[in-house]
Amino acid sequence: MRQNLIRFFFGVLFTPVAILLHECGHYMTAAALGLAPHLHFAYTTANYPGTPYTIGLVTAAGPTATALMVIVGFFWLWQLRHDRLQAPVTLTEWFATFLVLCAARWLRGSIGGLHGEPIDEAKLSASVGFPQWLLPYLLAPVALAVLIAAVRLHPRGSRLAPFASAVLGICFGVVLWLKVVGPRLLP
Repeated sequence: MRQNLIRFFFGVLFTPVAILLHECGHYMTAAALGLAPHLHFAYTTANYPGTPYTIGLVTAAGPTATALMVIVGFFWLWQLRHDRLQAPVTLTEWFATFLVLCAARWLRGSIGGLHGEPIDEAKLSASVGFPQWLLPYLLAPVALAVLIAAVRLHPRGSRLAPFASAVLGICFGVVLWLKVVGPRLLP
């Protein structure tokens, strides 16, 4: 029970960090391009010069940051767990697991982002001339495969409660960040 509470609260605390890392990808790219960005709690604004190339780079930077978190987390988790699948999971391994859980973002498909705007992946798909739904729907099976593989790196028989508490913490963290804390800290 204590371990599940730790995973829940870690999910609550980790979620804003993951959201901000995604937004920092947008922010740093926009700053590198000289666009005077402003970081908000769940989105980044910048003075775009209007070129599709620049807009595409800034838009792609957030999902790239998320993809890096997922890739690093998965390979880190795999390196830590692949030869000790039935051993208890350490806090370090759960941190790597939380990085992998960032892939759940891609399970949203073409559901809109904040304020009903399309998510970054949908914008990227449209910016290269594909239907807006294509990239989000292509990423969903990849995310599902990575998430299943990460779950399988945890001991059999002790997956449901730990992952349920972690995912519940993440969901609570998303709501807490997007509705309460984030708008007050980074309006």
